[in-house]
Amino acid sequence: MLAEAFRIGEDSEHPMTIERLTQALGATLAALLLICAAFRPAQGESVERVTIENDGWALVGDLHVPDKTPAPAVLLLHKAGGSRAEYASLAGKLIQRGIGALAIDLRGHGQSTNIDTFDWQVRKNNEILEGTDTDIAAAYKLLRADARFEGQPIGVLGASYSGEYAVLAADITGFADAYVMLSPGSFSTESTEKIDPSGVPWLFIRAEDERPFFDDIFADIKRLSTTAEVRVIKGIGREGHASRMLAVRPDVEDDVADWFAGAFSPWR
Repeated sequence: MLAEAFRIGEDSEHPMTIERLTQALGATLAALLLICAAFRPAQGESVERVTIENDGWALVGDLHVPDKTPAPAVLLLHKAGGSRAEYASLAGKLIQRGIGALAIDLRGHGQSTNIDTFDWQVRKNNEILEGTDTDIAAAYKLLRADARFEGQPIGVLGASYSGEYAVLAADITGFADAYVMLSPGSFSTESTEKIDPSGVPWLFIRAEDERPFFDDIFADIKRLSTTAEVRVIKGIGREGHASRMLAVRPDVEDDVADWFAGAFSPWR
């Protein structure tokens, strides 16, 4: 549109008059304002850029803080090959419910690449993911140390590989107060056996047509836990794997925000 505004007189049938130039510039300005509005924090929140130093990695995150504090918060963990950007919308919906959020780029992802970049397609350098549990523990400790969340529940949302690492992180920090797991494809039997003893609510969500091994993982969860809630989202397949299902099915995003609000209600 900017290019159109400055192509003065190129079209002989529609020469660029001052009036047309003014209209084009006005439309361009309106479009730019809409773009800027899309990136503004939701009403009732502030967004702070944080950097967590851990194990040589500089982990970059966005800390969403509601206006009214102290408040509960949720640590948002992406899938392999993902980034914290996947949770911008969910963070806004948590804020609407009075819940803060910390979305971080785990080691090798997003902007947390000062040592290396995770490449699951070509280099397949899965080894750099080792130690992700300590990243999660460091982010969790940051939330616990923040006075704006003092005395309030902290939840964790894991997606795909980060679900298993979130349980390993609990060996370092103790369990959080609530967990949501989106398509946790590497969730082990050992982690499943820790669900009920943790004493906190858990929600597991997967797409209906995921890879075949998800059937076994979710069967294990139903067999070994009497408290975990399990949901299968009908009508979507691998395109809705892990955090991608929030984009494919925005109603699931609302359900996750509502679930955390309900899980935190005893503290409020």
